[in-house]
Amino acid sequence: MQQDDILSVANMHMNAFPNFFLTKMGFDFIYFYYTNALSYYKSICLVAIDKDDKSIIGFVTGFQDASMFYQMLRANKRIYLLCIQSIIRNPLLTYAILRNQMRIGNKQQRQSSDIELSSIATDYKKRGVGSRLITSFIEAAKCMQTSNIYLTTDAHQNKSARLFYEKHGFIIEKYEIRRKRILCQYIKCIS
Repeated sequence: MQQDDILSVANMHMNAFPNFFLTKMGFDFIYFYYTNALSYYKSICLVAIDKDDKSIIGFVTGFQDASMFYQMLRANKRIYLLCIQSIIRNPLLTYAILRNQMRIGNKQQRQSSDIELSSIATDYKKRGVGSRLITSFIEAAKCMQTSNIYLTTDAHQNKSARLFYEKHGFIIEKYEIRRKRILCQYIKCIS
């Protein structure tokens, strides 16, 4: 992924995850998030490009030492302006922002070498784009000398995503409850 790709990635994120917290924060927040993910020196940010028209048809993003990434985000003063803009647009986001900050602050500490797979999305389902992206992500993670890749996804009404991760060797480590959502935390050992 390059800086020029972030506009397409942010748009794809908005379409792929319409009811997710980051999407509700708005396009500018998503753009900020992926710009910071790309600039974080322990990140893996990959895109899939259509061979014919050279457009972006998928992306995957993640980072090693996720707690350091989130500290970096909070240290950037622009995040506060973006949060205020989101709250003005939708005051109900106030509680979600506070809950998310507390959740990240209380997040179980992982080994700093572990990699969090933050997001993966494609424009094409059942064409192998997602499989190529996650395989490339795993290979990049191996180059960073990590032991584990982990991710969190919805447990219910998410069968295709869960089967996708399981097909690629991820296993459920535990379940997590966030308000009314039950989430699966998957892990893949790559060492």
